[in-house]
Amino acid sequence: MSYFLRKTTPSKKGLYLRFYEGEYVPGKCKRNFSFRSPGCVSGSKAKGIEDPIAYGQRLVDELNSADSADVKQIGDVGGALLNF
Repeated sequence: MSYFLRKTTPSKKGLYLRFYEGEYVPGKCKRNFSFRSPGCVSGSKAKGIEDPIAYGQRLVDELNSADSADVKQIGDVGGALLNF
C-alpha cells in the first residue's frame, strides 16, 4: 500500500490537494482511493499553514514510512516454521 498527494486545479479557487491511498490488486490493476481532502491551497494558507504542499508531502512521507515498517518481509518468518 502506498500513499500519495495529488494536486489538481478543478475550480477557479486554484490548486486543490487530495490524499490518496493506492494498492495493487493482483491480476487486475492498481486502485487508488481518496481518503482525505484538505481542500484548496488558498484555504490552507488562510488557516495558518504557510506551505500546504510541503506540509502535505511530509504527511504522506510519514504515512509511507509507518506503513512500510508494518509489512513483513520474507526473512521475517519465525524459527518454528524453519525447523524440520
